[in-house]
This record gives sequence, structure tokens and C-alpha cells, in this order.
Amino acid sequence: MELRFASKKDVPDIAELMKELGYPTDTESIKNRLDNIKQRNGRVIVAVDESGEVTGCVHAFVDLRLAEGEIGEIVSLVVKKEFRGKGIGTRLLNNAKLWIQQSGCEKIRIRANAVRKEAHQFYKEQGFEEIKSQKIFQINHSS
Repeated sequence: MELRFASKKDVPDIAELMKELGYPTDTESIKNRLDNIKQRNGRVIVAVDESGEVTGCVHAFVDLRLAEGEIGEIVSLVVKKEFRGKGIGTRLLNNAKLWIQQSGCEKIRIRANAVRKEAHQFYKEQGFEEIKSQKIFQINHSS
């Protein structure tokens, strides 16, 4: 299993992974997002098996908050259903943590949807502790 930064050739596989995560999207949107993530100094890391199939991915970035200072965040961690339980998620998570630490950030946060109980348990097993619950508010402006 190889871990590497995502490239344009991974776009279709990443779009499928986002569907598994519950965020259906198209390849053009993923391509644009990958470009923007890189420009904003974030990274998407993919796990690729021996046959070249992308089996999972994770997005890591460092953000600066007025109240908290610099915080590394790990989001969109997903492994294809048929590859779960093989340590791929742990490897992706550890690689994302390392990238954030190498970026000079000491505090790392993960956000997980409240309904993802298995993910919560996984993160606790990886040494993360739950620090708060919050509501998220959103507004969509139509053009």
C-alpha cells in the first residue's frame, strides 16, 4: 500500500470516495477542489494498492483562527468499504498528522459528523479525545 499526495489521475476515484462518505459530487468539482486545496497549502493524501486502485483518502490543512491560533485539521477521511479494517485508515490518519506536524502546527483537530459513531470510536482509539459538541449553521446564497 502506497501513500502519496493526490494527483489529477486520482480525481474519479476521489469523487467515488466522497460518495461513500455521503457527499455526492462530480469529477470536475473534485478536480477544482484539489487545485484550490493545494493553493491554500492543504493536502489530500491517497492510499493506493498494488494494482493502482485508490482505496482511501484524507484531507489535511492548517488554519489560523483568531481565537485559537494555528490548528491543523483532518477531514474527509474515508476508506472504500471493501478495504476497511485493514489499517488503511490508520495509515492515512498518521500520514496526515505527520504532514500537519511538519507544517509547524502542534494542535490537530478532527471533525466528524455526529452520526458516524464508528468513526468516533476509531478516532478515540487513535488517541484523539472529544473536546466539544457544536451546531453548524449554514446559508446558501442562490445566484
